Amino acid sequence: GIVWYLHVETKSAQTYEDNSMQSVQESSVQPSWTSHEEQPSRKTIFVSFSSVYEADCVSLLENLYQTAKNPENVFVGAVCLFDEVVAEPKSWNTVCQNSTQFCPRPNVRRKFESLGMVSGPSDAHFLSREIYRGESYVLLVHENTVFVSGWDFLLLDRHQRAMTIAKHHQVILSHPIPRWLVYSQKEIDSFGKVGIWNHATMNDFGYLEVYDELSWQAEAPFEHYYSSDMFLFAPAHLLGQVQRDPNIKFLYNGGDL
Repeated sequence: GIVWYLHVETKSAQTYEDNSMQSVQESSVQPSWTSHEEQPSRKTIFVSFSSVYEADCVSLLENLYQTAKNPENVFVGAVCLFDEVVAEPKSWNTVCQNSTQFCPRPNVRRKFESLGMVSGPSDAHFLSREIYRGESYVLLVHENTVFVSGWDFLLLDRHQRAMTIAKHHQVILSHPIPRWLVYSQKEIDSFGKVGIWNHATMNDFGYLEVYDELSWQAEAPFEHYYSSDMFLFAPAHLLGQVQRDPNIKFLYNGGDL
């Protein structure tokens, strides 16, 4: 199979965007997936994605917080891969002005990187560890992912059930929530096209590349309705126990898995 690896290492001073969206210099913070929160009973989720396909991730930010059951417990680590820095994603203009919705501004952290320095979403996920701040769980997705209503509760419940079945706590979820758990047949029929993994080839370096294409939902595998071809959900401390794959630069197409 194809494995995603992360490695915890001490970095020199980094510039990133904090919760107030002001650029700051941070030299004392040593990011680690193994950090623990002061309130262990509060199950928070750190969502990592990058702007490889959409500059300010409008659709994802709106969808992410509008569908979460407990949006105040969802924190974003966005790696922005474009030359022109956007002061504030325009999606907040609609999300934050609606008093009935949760304004995500205090929960979103951003790190800016030159697009030429990052090979793809996998490198961006690796960089997002620098703006991780001790959340309980980590969710790695693409910025074109579509979330279902109550996704945060469903993932936490699914992970708890998986640990019960496995009879241990070393559990990582690598597949999105099956659509038959959350959608009616009428809703499924209205989806139209969805992204699926449909073929793989060996590249010139001898590594496997996996490609995805859009297919009509009636022809796609029933379990994979998500528009994202990348998904990982796990307790944050587990990600500190595996190494980063040094060959990830050869896997631009398959490196998202």
